[in-house]
Amino acid sequence: MDSITALAAATLMMLANGAVLAFMRRHLPSDLQPFAYIWQAATFAIALGCMIFPFYLHIPLPLASVLANGPLLVGLAGYWHALRRFYGRPDIINLMTIVVVVTLLGLFWFSAVQPDTRIRIMIVSATWLLFMGGSFLTLKNAMQPDTTRSHWALLSIFGLVTLFTAIRSVYYAMLDIQPGFNIIDNSSVMNLLTPMVAVVLPIIGTTAFVLLLLERMRSEAAVSQASLTDKKNLEQLSYLGHDLRAPLSTIVGYARLLSQTQTAEQASHLRAIERSASYQMELIDEMLDHAKRALQPLGIRLQPTQMKSLLEDVVQHGKSLSGQQHNRFEFTAATPLPELIHSDPRRLQQILLNLISNAAKFTRKGQIRFIVSAKPGPANQTALTFVVSDTGSGISPQDQQAIFNAFEQRDERPGSVGLGLYIARTAIRNMGGELILDSAPGTGSSFSVHLPAQILSENTITLPTQVWDSSPTPKTTSALPSTPTAAVLQTLASLAANGELSEIERWIEAQNREQPTHSDFYDQVHLALQRLDFTRIELLAGIKA
Repeated sequence: MDSITALAAATLMMLANGAVLAFMRRHLPSDLQPFAYIWQAATFAIALGCMIFPFYLHIPLPLASVLANGPLLVGLAGYWHALRRFYGRPDIINLMTIVVVVTLLGLFWFSAVQPDTRIRIMIVSATWLLFMGGSFLTLKNAMQPDTTRSHWALLSIFGLVTLFTAIRSVYYAMLDIQPGFNIIDNSSVMNLLTPMVAVVLPIIGTTAFVLLLLERMRSEAAVSQASLTDKKNLEQLSYLGHDLRAPLSTIVGYARLLSQTQTAEQASHLRAIERSASYQMELIDEMLDHAKRALQPLGIRLQPTQMKSLLEDVVQHGKSLSGQQHNRFEFTAATPLPELIHSDPRRLQQILLNLISNAAKFTRKGQIRFIVSAKPGPANQTALTFVVSDTGSGISPQDQQAIFNAFEQRDERPGSVGLGLYIARTAIRNMGGELILDSAPGTGSSFSVHLPAQILSENTITLPTQVWDSSPTPKTTSALPSTPTAAVLQTLASLAANGELSEIERWIEAQNREQPTHSDFYDQVHLALQRLDFTRIELLAGIKA
């Protein structure tokens, strides 16, 4: 096949391919249609250039150089432009236009003013290399671990054609070109190969690009389905939050009323109930806000924040959370802390309690440590570090990223929807900090919060270390040297079964007066009551009953 016949065949195939793409474009989603339109126009432009080349000898050389090469250059630029837009790269169409115009001016100059076939070939080859090499790099830079086969195919095609163009440039640079040399005759192997290779991009490349569009459609459909699932989750979350909030509001209200009529100690216990219920309501409100914003970033409200009161509140909650599974809770302020900082106390408390709550869920009869430190920074700044570590089950490497996603849980646990760590990390990032996880299966986990903050007072505070051990006492007779009678224990068991907090307190006071020899037993009941652990009280009552 001579070069003229090859060009004619290539032109027909390109026109057919462009027509197929034009038909298919109408069935693409609106966001993909522009890419297909640009690629289609580029294919038709290259076909037009190939159509003009057979008439090269019948047109004045300066005009033929511009008319034949112009559409080819526009087509190659169009391919690069389509790929850049497809992968979200910045638009450089103006730069491409300048390159095409300068190339055509160079071709005209070295055809009409200073005829030089070799220079014309080098100018065109350089522009081809720029556009095809640019397309190759765009595809290469868009590579991902899950890159599709059509992407690989298109990358390979552009790579091979770019390599061929480079070899072609070297070939013609070394060739002894005579004044009457014609680039489309059969005088050299390269003249025969060029039209055959030219067909690769518009034909095979177009097929690969169409597959690329189809794979993008499938990907977007999967994302759309995932978004629909997220929406359903959010709606269910809203219903759940609404149903949970009403009874908690009632608990808070009654706790406040009762605290006004009880003894100081009972009022303290009721305030603990109120504090826990209020915090739970805040979490539910946050969950509802999360649903409303459809996973958008959480808002931050900076204000003067007292470190002492903030940490004391967190520690009180931490003790209660840790005691639910008989863990030892330890708080340490490793360095003096700024007294007053500019932060969001509600968010910061929420972050820390989410981390402590998460540690308490996955640790049983172990240890949870909460360590705080501060490092001075420039211009009244401080770098705060909060570390929550546990001796729980630990987290496998493959789960360590996933647990920070919304609705993600390591295992299904009652009272959890998988938002705690997601909210914590989102809030930390919005406050300019970072959350770092260090964990391994069987060794426990450590979550470190690194948070910058502005210091509002030069005063510092030093907080004492606090240790609270809620480990269950071994069930041996030595742990209970003296217990009340079976009838008295039966009364205690009945009160615990019904959750009668105030009645159990009165029972302890009465028994201490009437039978003080069992004070060790009453102390254990009182300790369990502080944790609202009625199951533990029933077990204690059942030891002799």
